[in-house]
Amino acid sequence: TGTRLKVLIHDGLGIWLCTRTLDDGRFHGLGERLMRHHSAPNPTTGLTISHEQFNALISGLPWHNLGKDILTPLT
Repeated sequence: TGTRLKVLIHDGLGIWLCTRTLDDGRFHGLGERLMRHHSAPNPTTGLTISHEQFNALISGLPWHNLGKDILTPLT
């Protein structure tokens, strides 16, 4: 099983590599609160997160505390 997420991001100006590493099988900050309030386990992938949560995750924001209605788009 993999322990890293690597994503190439095109932000309109260029391409950059975002990496996140699992810590003890979880991304830093992923806890029961996220599982309870934002998402349910997915039998295939383990967890489903929204597009907004993914954007916050790769941007280094506290993505587990953010909902669609309070995210500020990165432009």
